[in-house]
Amino acid sequence: MDRGIPQTVPIDVWRIIFDLACTDTGRTGATLSRVCKGFCETLTPYRFRYVCLSKLQSIENFVECFELVHSAAVSRGDGADLPQVRRLLLSFLPGETDAEPVPSLLLGPLGYLTWRDKKVEWNTRFVRCMTRLFALIAPRLEALTVLQSPLVPLPFVRCTLPALRELTLLQDDRLFLRLADDPCTSQGWPIPSDTDFYGVAPPPDLAGWAAAAPPFPALTSLHLVLGDLRNPQWRTTIPAWAALAPRLARLCVSNAGSPILAAVGALLHARPPAFPTLDQVTLQVALTRFRAEYAHLENHSKDEGKRRARAPDVKVLDSICDVDRTSYWPERLTDEWFAKLPAGRG
Repeated sequence: MDRGIPQTVPIDVWRIIFDLACTDTGRTGATLSRVCKGFCETLTPYRFRYVCLSKLQSIENFVECFELVHSAAVSRGDGADLPQVRRLLLSFLPGETDAEPVPSLLLGPLGYLTWRDKKVEWNTRFVRCMTRLFALIAPRLEALTVLQSPLVPLPFVRCTLPALRELTLLQDDRLFLRLADDPCTSQGWPIPSDTDFYGVAPPPDLAGWAAAAPPFPALTSLHLVLGDLRNPQWRTTIPAWAALAPRLARLCVSNAGSPILAAVGALLHARPPAFPTLDQVTLQVALTRFRAEYAHLENHSKDEGKRRARAPDVKVLDSICDVDRTSYWPERLTDEWFAKLPAGRG
């Protein structure tokens, strides 16, 4: 690799070029960084801005690379030009990630025990890797999308993301939030659970850590896409997000069943308000019949707006019909994430 950057073009112009060029998920930055040492150093604040990761091994590789680039920038005294991640997409879906999916009941107890041993090893690596990743990218991370599946349950990872403003979660929020009386917790086979947390430490009490130092102090937009309509977890965790994100302004709940719609309705009626900074609530129902059943929430918001200076605007949207929801939401959320990149999928 040539050590010098071409001197025929001023360094400030190169910075503008790199800023405009590095608008994909890292391929352009990786290619340019191989041209010369000067390019590699100047690219530091641009090459990792938009990142898409799935397999745990690729996340570990990314963390190692990011740490090396970060350390090199610090050693050069480039405090203002440290590497940064602004938008991050994490996909832990079966077939995309390297975790073993929950075994079929047909495999019996032996199949479950084999899966459990692998799960303990994977969880230990996952928590160690993700804790380090979030610590490295926290200062500039603005938007995060996490795609999950019930077949790949994720362990809890304690983190603080002070700059995060947009968060989208598919299927589950227990990567960031666990409650002591989690209704989804069960004991072992035949229903895999995280009662014993599969090799990782249990999460701390929510009231003890989130209230004192909220992990998402700047979060203003939260999009939850629900999965199993029978899953009771969301009824208790959605209210808990008030402690995690005290500045939340926009809440969107997609594919919502009747219990969740009722729970959100109760939040809107709560006194004092459960989410005092909330401006907008969007509820997309899972079944068409729920649209008429919960349309009154829109009228409630209008009545509240007349009585209170600050009341959220509520919209209840119809169900998405005639689609395979198993693939629809992962594809849609991925498309939405790429659509917000300057270069899209290019």
